[in-house]
Amino acid sequence: MDDIRKEIVEQLPIKEIYEDGAKPLVKTSGNLANLVLRAINAAMEPLHKWVLQKEYNIEETKILLQQKLNDLSPELIVPPEPYVAVPALLSISYSMDNHELRDMYANLLANAMNINIKDFVHPSFVEIIRQLSPNEAIFLNYLKGYRKALIDYEFQFENFGGFFGQNLVAISDKFEQEDVTLYINNYIRLGLFEKILSNRNSCKVEFDVLERIAFKECKTGMEEDCEHEFSHEELSRAFICNYYWLQLTNFGDSFIEICIDK
Repeated sequence: MDDIRKEIVEQLPIKEIYEDGAKPLVKTSGNLANLVLRAINAAMEPLHKWVLQKEYNIEETKILLQQKLNDLSPELIVPPEPYVAVPALLSISYSMDNHELRDMYANLLANAMNINIKDFVHPSFVEIIRQLSPNEAIFLNYLKGYRKALIDYEFQFENFGGFFGQNLVAISDKFEQEDVTLYINNYIRLGLFEKILSNRNSCKVEFDVLERIAFKECKTGMEEDCEHEFSHEELSRAFICNYYWLQLTNFGDSFIEICIDK
């Protein structure tokens, strides 16, 4: 019987046995591959749209540049350096839906085509704009005109632990719900702003305002966490603070001059 079985198995078409056994697996794998491909196509759709709109976006950029250079004599308009213009054009092409970023790129390109200013357009300016969110671009425009009092603070309570805050500045109400600390850290990382260590006496009025904000933040946060009502006296004893001025670097000042409308 063993010999008979062996002979039957040897005579079976091996390819058919393999294919029959693999059919469910191949079918499942095929369905999964199709689902993955459909997901990729859906994810890539915005990029397809960008590629199709690229020429349109270039024409829109020319209109923006005409507006920026309208008051400049034609003989002063020169070809921009490719190492500035090419990455700027690529970047502005996929920022056309955002006014703040688009306008910064357009200012950069316009100044790169102005023979009187083009030498001050640093190629790194393109990369800096690329690393800003639209909200950061708006907040940068808000900060650009003057230095601001800033504090890093902490409250250390013996029985309740600590409460910390960083980059606390007095801001307009329209930025109240935004992560201003993150914005400022990013500006500092990019070399646009710096924190200059100071002391409370350098401007008592502004630093007093920030201290009151810090006290309020700590009181609210600690009372929620600890179920204990903190007095102003307790907060004052626990308060430790570093006082700074937040101001533009020379590099940041150049970036503002080239990339942001006056």
